[in-house]
Amino acid sequence: MRLNNRGSAATRAVVWTLVLIVAAAGVTAFSVLRGREGPVQAVLVTADDDVYWERLVDGAEAAAALYDVDLTVLENNGSIDRQNELLRQAESGRYSAIAVSPVDANRQATLLRSIGRSSSLVTVDSDCDVSGRICFVGADNYAAGRASGRMIKQALPDGARVLIVMGPIEKANGERRRQGIIDELLDRSDGPGRPTEPIGEVHQNGDFAVVATAIDPIDPDMATANVRAVLEADPRVNCVVGLFAYSAPAALAAVEQMGRLDRVTVVGFDDNEATLAAIAEGKIYGTIAQDQFSYGFASVRLLADAARGVEEYSIPVTEELHFDPVAVTEENLSTYRGTLRGTSGMVAPPLDDEG
Repeated sequence: MRLNNRGSAATRAVVWTLVLIVAAAGVTAFSVLRGREGPVQAVLVTADDDVYWERLVDGAEAAAALYDVDLTVLENNGSIDRQNELLRQAESGRYSAIAVSPVDANRQATLLRSIGRSSSLVTVDSDCDVSGRICFVGADNYAAGRASGRMIKQALPDGARVLIVMGPIEKANGERRRQGIIDELLDRSDGPGRPTEPIGEVHQNGDFAVVATAIDPIDPDMATANVRAVLEADPRVNCVVGLFAYSAPAALAAVEQMGRLDRVTVVGFDDNEATLAAIAEGKIYGTIAQDQFSYGFASVRLLADAARGVEEYSIPVTEELHFDPVAVTEENLSTYRGTLRGTSGMVAPPLDDEG
């Protein structure tokens, strides 16, 4: 059961067709054996209500059908207070397994540790590594940030003055992506554990510089206003990179409003339709597309194993399960659209390595 179900009938038809195909290959028989003790009661708590979560929820629901999980989806609105309320609701309920994308890893660590003591806990999309969770499922966000930095270099080989646009810096996925971009543009060695660079400073090496970071509370309108303000204050900015699904379309809106499409290159994250359409039109250079379906699928699969006491067979030794993102530009856009990216969770790799 999901609250605020916005998936289309067409999407559901595709997902359930894939479920039946995999079931025919024998996965259903396997799940039945694992489900003899009855359905696992699980809950997925999103970070916000962006369309980004729709495909992740589709993946979670597909896994729930295969692994005998009674799944409830609680949709947050981006607020830490609201998410904490939903987490306490889940903790006090009948759920033995909880997946969550923390809004603020540091401020929520105590609550998450409490949940982890009484329920199997998985973090998805954004991590809190001190939460006591059994596993994090998502991208290696630092590596994804470096991939975004390489895309910026590809788009603007002669140099760039870059504005980063993102949601709250407290959200671990955005913070790690930002650091990856800075390290890549500054030609630093790989440093996943490198401390976060200060927000109010310019970070420069030769022809590449990150001149500003604009932060918003998961608010597209505010993101657009922030981009306008920075572009007005510094007309030399020639690249805007958005780190959340809504960020690049919001940045593009500001660039178009100011008539600077010919002077400012936009790079994005994720593959919502607005971003892909803008890539097709030549208005956004490219995006780093994640595999949300597999995130949702693997999260529920792990929770089902943990609830049944067989997590040692499926949880990676690193306690992190990474799915590599894809760099999408106009050059490979049609191929990307045709691969049904995001359904790989139906045949997810064995969970005894990092995938």
